[in-house]
Amino acid sequence: HSSRRRTLSARVKMSSDWVKSFSDIAGYAKNAAQQASTMMAGSELERKLAEATSNEPWGASSTMLQEISRATFAYDDFKTVMLFVWRSAQNQGALWRVTYKTLNMLDYILRHGSERVIEDAKDHLREIKKLQKFEYVDPDGKDQGVNVREKARQLVEMLTSEEALNAERDKARATRNKYGGVSAAEMSGGGGGGG
Repeated sequence: HSSRRRTLSARVKMSSDWVKSFSDIAGYAKNAAQQASTMMAGSELERKLAEATSNEPWGASSTMLQEISRATFAYDDFKTVMLFVWRSAQNQGALWRVTYKTLNMLDYILRHGSERVIEDAKDHLREIKKLQKFEYVDPDGKDQGVNVREKARQLVEMLTSEEALNAERDKARATRNKYGGVSAAEMSGGGGGGG
């Protein structure tokens, strides 16, 4: 009787350990799902930033980049955009596309966004310079890091030459005025300007 009781007791303990392990795993999964849904439920700006820098093989639309660059003129949105940029620029390896698209977005907002973007990017010049050494070779043997390295090189060049940066911003402003027309806010007397 006593050996049968011990065997039964051992089985009950094993099964309760299994149930505990399973509920721990279920708890982790539930927590991860909640975190993911919280991230997905972020602000509209955060969703646009995530979409603009996704790991998908297509780039962000010019409309989306325009909206993100306009957001840099609002203090809180500026902080959101730039924190996102520096966090996303740290991706490595197989997430090379996210890093590349983040650098493309930074390029766009340097040309079209608030002057504060320039100052912030200059403060982070060291991180951008590190990306000039970015390496990732995909499973097919293709050097995907070359895209990140070249974009980082272009950004460093632009950020270290006040003249080049001003020329790019002037060119962007001229293009925006040529094709952009007048915004609804400007038509209603809501002001405008920027730059």
